[in-house]
Amino acid sequence: MPEHRPIGPSDLKVASTFGGGLALRPVEVSALHVVSTYRSPEQRPITLDTFKIARIENICGPRPVMVSDLHIDRTETAFGVRPVASNQIDDIPLVLMGYLD
Repeated sequence: MPEHRPIGPSDLKVASTFGGGLALRPVEVSALHVVSTYRSPEQRPITLDTFKIARIENICGPRPVMVSDLHIDRTETAFGVRPVASNQIDDIPLVLMGYLD
């Protein structure tokens, strides 16, 4: 590691390191469970999750569409087919607006 790089005191608990040369990176102790990795363009972890995929859309590459209770009002095609959901988030819209003053 270059000597001119400042390193301060920390409670970081390093479990291991990843990479090599100047790209040696610490891996922090975590509850994440890594099930696989892929390279795009660097090595990236894939963690265990409860993300439920409804289908795969092939717009600019394969992208997952997750299961959700979000109600889609319409789709816009200006920047690809994008869902537009209702902006109604509370029974009383003024609740949120009160925080914006």
